[in-house]
Amino acid sequence: MAPTSSQAAYAIVGAWSEGNRKLALADATPSAVSALFAHAYPPGGPQYRGCSSPPGNQPSICVWRSGNALLSLTVSPFPKGWAVTGAQLEN
Repeated sequence: MAPTSSQAAYAIVGAWSEGNRKLALADATPSAVSALFAHAYPPGGPQYRGCSSPPGNQPSICVWRSGNALLSLTVSPFPKGWAVTGAQLEN
């Protein structure tokens, strides 16, 4: 769990860049890790575009772009912090 949505998102993308599933699981659900790691890390890495800030206790969406591909991470609040609960890579 991370203290903010962006920190959780950055943590899983960093773990993805290293091919480290175990590290990714510290800040993400197994299904989110599986969805993200099903794709190869892009050469040069994706560029961070930001996270949404919804009101209340709603999930945030964090976005990266790599060429024409768009990576969207759903980051959900939990009592002890934020964790990535979904990952989708669209071309």
